[in-house]
Amino acid sequence: MAEKNNTGQAKKTLLDMNASWPLLVVYLGYLIGMYFVQQSFIPKLQGEINTYAYVFLTLIIGLVITFIVYNAGKILFARLAGYQVSYVKCLGIIGEKMEGKLKFRFDILAILDVGLSFAPVDDKLDRKPLLTFLGGFAFEIILLAIGFGLFFGLGQTSVIGTAALTAVLYGFIIPFYELMPFRQDYANDMYNIIMTSKEEDRKAYNIVKINELREFAGDDFLVPDFNDYDSYYKVQTLPYLFLNQLYANELEKAVETLSKIKYLDKDMPDDKKYFADKENVYLRFLTGDLDGANRIFLNVKSDYRKQIRTPYYLADYRVAIIVCAFIARDKELLDELFKDYRKLMKRLPSSPRVEKEKALFAQVYETIQKNDPNQYLPKLD
Repeated sequence: MAEKNNTGQAKKTLLDMNASWPLLVVYLGYLIGMYFVQQSFIPKLQGEINTYAYVFLTLIIGLVITFIVYNAGKILFARLAGYQVSYVKCLGIIGEKMEGKLKFRFDILAILDVGLSFAPVDDKLDRKPLLTFLGGFAFEIILLAIGFGLFFGLGQTSVIGTAALTAVLYGFIIPFYELMPFRQDYANDMYNIIMTSKEEDRKAYNIVKINELREFAGDDFLVPDFNDYDSYYKVQTLPYLFLNQLYANELEKAVETLSKIKYLDKDMPDDKKYFADKENVYLRFLTGDLDGANRIFLNVKSDYRKQIRTPYYLADYRVAIIVCAFIARDKELLDELFKDYRKLMKRLPSSPRVEKEKALFAQVYETIQKNDPNQYLPKLD
């Protein structure tokens, strides 16, 4: 077993660190280098051109075309591997799979977010996702071949040929990002290839992706049963085990699972590391340790505090109300929280999980009212 550090967590290695910031410098360096390469072509072009417009258009067109082609390759190869699109997010447009169909909505807060996720068709846990991660690279090779073909076919003095090549090379920043075999803010295709090389990790990947689909659809979660959870995708299945234990009122097991999540913190993606602290706030509050709940929340990282008080998943809302009403006592946050909660409950169909979370949310609401009758709370519909 891995050694613990002085916080009781497994020690991190270099490969566990988020390399996003160092790699951002690399990506910017690539784009700057491409700009100077493009400048070397411009004097050779026939005819008059607006240099600034030429550079801007080739950059934007290259990024847009590459984004479309790369993701089209992923979608096609995913279908060949037995996977379906479960979630898509681009320019504020969010598509979530519900009742077998992608249902779209607009969220201005997600205007800069981009995401595409797949889940195994028919919830088959033995499917292999490798083709899903290779599809974008395969289509990118074709796109590069077209760019180089136009460049050499039309000649270095052709505006069209040179623009085609520089556009696809600007756009190559997208597969370049996906080729990096390091942990970043989100698991890219190469990192996923590495993290799903073993059979159990592929099963864990499928559980996570199926449960992400079920989160949007309101369905009950699959529960993992691994002997150990010390890998990138296996540790991501532990929150579902915890929730299953919580819903079954197996609190001792739930506390043990939370401890395991905290110990394996190094394997958890950055955008999910708040989970253990969030649920510990809830358990302390549930057992009447109000000071303990307050202390845990105030001692977590600022990024995690923000994630806890601005819920995204259904299970986040019962903790967010504790933070906004009992700890922060913020009327504006409470109004926004209840507004979002009502919207979410309208979107989600009824299921045992949804009904259980509704009951837990109502229980927290009533406990807050009981402890502080004067505390402002929006009406619970």
